Amino acid sequence: MIRCDKCGRRVVVRQKYSGASLCQEHFDQDLYRKIREVLRLTRPFSRGARIAVALGGDCASSCLLRSLKAIFERRKDLEITALLVDEGIEGYRPESLDYASRVADMLDVPWIRLSFRGAFGIDVDDADPKDKCTFCRVGKDALFNYAAVDLRAKALATGETLDDEARAALSICLKGETDQIGRLRRSPCFSIAPRIKPLSRVPAREVGLYARIHGLSGMKNRCPYARCLPVEKVLSGFEAKHPGTRYSLLRSMERMAEMLGPMNGCEKTSEKGYENSHEKSL
Repeated sequence: MIRCDKCGRRVVVRQKYSGASLCQEHFDQDLYRKIREVLRLTRPFSRGARIAVALGGDCASSCLLRSLKAIFERRKDLEITALLVDEGIEGYRPESLDYASRVADMLDVPWIRLSFRGAFGIDVDDADPKDKCTFCRVGKDALFNYAAVDLRAKALATGETLDDEARAALSICLKGETDQIGRLRRSPCFSIAPRIKPLSRVPAREVGLYARIHGLSGMKNRCPYARCLPVEKVLSGFEAKHPGTRYSLLRSMERMAEMLGPMNGCEKTSEKGYENSHEKSL
């Protein structure tokens, strides 16, 4: 039996990119360490701060919410509020919203439900088939930003993993979209809550493992409109042959972003139409 490098107990994960074998306790500590490294760069958790967390019923966002609660469990002055979005996707979103609200209740986190129908007058199902994903992405960003600003949150935390960030970085490189690199260094502005990605240095595989260990497996079904991008297959192939590729790609992108400097300018949002509740949506 393989033993933990730290204490000799039973191993739950072997990290090919680091060579480490870790038990559950030290795996949790390693995941929290990676999250803290990201938070030190953004420093949103000042005294009396409120943090909004995007919660979608998937294992990544559930992992994000639980890990933030665990890391800051002794901070009585810190408030965390979960944001749930109903995009209006029949056969998928109702179940995931139900699961997300149960996760928030289990962790004793107040939550707010936001609605595409209430804010924009239509659901994703009603949008043009060619523009559904774009409408969904832009609409969620707008609603999350509006709710976070309305809450006067110091930051909006979203559940992008290392895999998500590396995939986005590779897409930027392949398309030559240098203006997108600068968005990694966006300066906080009054009308948009600064966005943080605490899981951006945690591989999706480890996020899923953490979720399973702590009973947060999340939704099994994927969004019916989701597509598997070719860049995802390419990146997975590189990672399999060269462990640590995703980390290297992300670090390269961060260095380029530092050279480009912070972005200036603000985008304004004025969307309304969301439901607010401490425990149940109206």
